[in-house]
Amino acid sequence: MPPHPSPSPPLSQRAKHRRCACCAGRSAICALLLLALALMPLAAAAAAARTVVYCPQAAPVGLQPALRTDAPSFEASARTIYDRLLDFGPHGTEPQPALATAWQVSADGLAYTVQLRHGVRFQSNFGFAPTRMFDADDVLFTFDRMLDPRHPYHAVSGGTYAYAQSMELPALIRAVRKIDPYTVRFELRATLNKSTV
Repeated sequence: MPPHPSPSPPLSQRAKHRRCACCAGRSAICALLLLALALMPLAAAAAAARTVVYCPQAAPVGLQPALRTDAPSFEASARTIYDRLLDFGPHGTEPQPALATAWQVSADGLAYTVQLRHGVRFQSNFGFAPTRMFDADDVLFTFDRMLDPRHPYHAVSGGTYAYAQSMELPALIRAVRKIDPYTVRFELRATLNKSTV
């Protein structure tokens, strides 16, 4: 006579075994996902050393933020390509040093004296090989070019300077003067309120 088959375990035990097998499968998948997530920063860091990825909301109109007011152009160039005199702090609009390392405001609020960072190199490319470091002459050139329609480079690239115009810089800034190779003074026509500085 053939042996009797062993009785089936009760339904509750069979369901428990199925859940355990399912959990074991899930655990393996979870372990693989955790391993993949753990390795992603390493792969990203390796790729980041060789690749720049930029995902804009729209195509930039140009890469000279002084000539543009559209967000895609600013996002693609203002922070990624160009340095600024001041940056904003991470939690507001408090000015932070950038190319300017320090600044003093005159007692009447009409003059801002700015000390510039030493040892800043310009980027080089196929058509430009810098021969000197950044200094006060570069700040004067930049502001004079934007604010003075008679400047020889004002009309280059269209010369509209929409951002400076929209910020009313020509009406606000009387002059930008070089004090020494690493110090400039912005002379204003009117005082700035605290939220502007």
